[in-house]
Amino acid sequence: MFNPIKLEDLLSNTVYSDCTIDISVIDEESGGIYTGYLESIEMYVNSNLFKQRYSENTHQYLSRFWFYNPAHHVHDWLTSSTCTMPISWLVWSKSMLKWDYLPSDFQPWALAVLEWFDLERYHQAYHLPQEEYEAIKHDLPLVIEGLKNYPVEKLAPPVGENENM
Repeated sequence: MFNPIKLEDLLSNTVYSDCTIDISVIDEESGGIYTGYLESIEMYVNSNLFKQRYSENTHQYLSRFWFYNPAHHVHDWLTSSTCTMPISWLVWSKSMLKWDYLPSDFQPWALAVLEWFDLERYHQAYHLPQEEYEAIKHDLPLVIEGLKNYPVEKLAPPVGENENM
């Protein structure tokens, strides 16, 4: 899906030890990186720009938003083996489940990353703010369950490896 990146490349223990930013204070207004990412996506989707541009074709927008949105550098978030990678997969998976839009080639990657993600180890490494930790701890099993149980017949077409990134 993210040519030339392989899923195995993402599932690296460096996620728990190789962080060049202090993720516990990345977004102090919202309490942390996870809640900050979720809020920024919601603000954009609920913005007048979104409503004006895509009010008649929401499906088209969703099929491109997560992959191409330059304001969020989504591709980099999802494919770098850094401390933000598992949080990014959780944010985008939760958002797509909420929108009831899940590309068929995104779902297996998201499920693999989130099932692999060790929140306790992550929390020990980065000392997440308590509210941030609790939010992730609450959402992670729900999102994994949502990905596992998403109806195959509702999966959106694959984004594909040939999309321009």
